[in-house]
Amino acid sequence: WVIDIVYNKGVRGRWNTAAKVLPIKKLPVFKFARGGAVHGPGPATSDSIPARRSRGEHVWTAREVQGAGGHGAVENLRAQARGG
Repeated sequence: WVIDIVYNKGVRGRWNTAAKVLPIKKLPVFKFARGGAVHGPGPATSDSIPARRSRGEHVWTAREVQGAGGHGAVENLRAQARGG
């Protein structure tokens, strides 16, 4: 709810409207239900991106992702876990 309603349909829309006339970058749409890399504002440890999680999920820090070989390596691990 926070990601879709507050961020995607609220903050992001207004920010991107301002980005049409100000020298700022547009914000991307976030969809996390299927997992994947997180991109957006702030450095790797800023906690500047709100995210709702579900029971049984697991989140990695940016340092752990890099230590595992980067996003490609983590995506490969996830594919293996799904049986692919």
